[in-house]
Amino acid sequence: MAVLGKPTNINGVAYSHSNIVINILGVPIIGVTDISYADPQDIVPNYGTGNKPISVGFGKISPDGSITLEMGEVEKLTAVAPDGRIQNIGFFDIGVNFLTEDGKFARHRLKQCRFKGRAASSAVDNNQLTEVLALHISDISWDGK
Repeated sequence: MAVLGKPTNINGVAYSHSNIVINILGVPIIGVTDISYADPQDIVPNYGTGNKPISVGFGKISPDGSITLEMGEVEKLTAVAPDGRIQNIGFFDIGVNFLTEDGKFARHRLKQCRFKGRAASSAVDNNQLTEVLALHISDISWDGK
């Protein structure tokens, strides 16, 4: 458990991208150059008399995210996708596992994900082709359950 005011290190080693293991459809994906996900919740002021809020209401939670893969990984997914369209791959979970120095995992689970589609691009002097894939995410489990 982290203590306020102290660095968030595990045995003196901070979490890093190089220690992340990502699983999609039960297969570890090594060509991940970026992954981002969030689950913001609407928090809206409620008004009564006067011009200042008297309370707040909690609204919907809207999970969202994306994953950036090397082009070779995207092509592998496309090869197994129905009709060659990755958005036709059925719902799947994504496990994001942070491997600690002592071999234990801190886990996040992105539940009921689907790719929203593809949007390829390239530019001069790009020596590593990647593709940002937008994700539909139904829920995020920050404790990995």
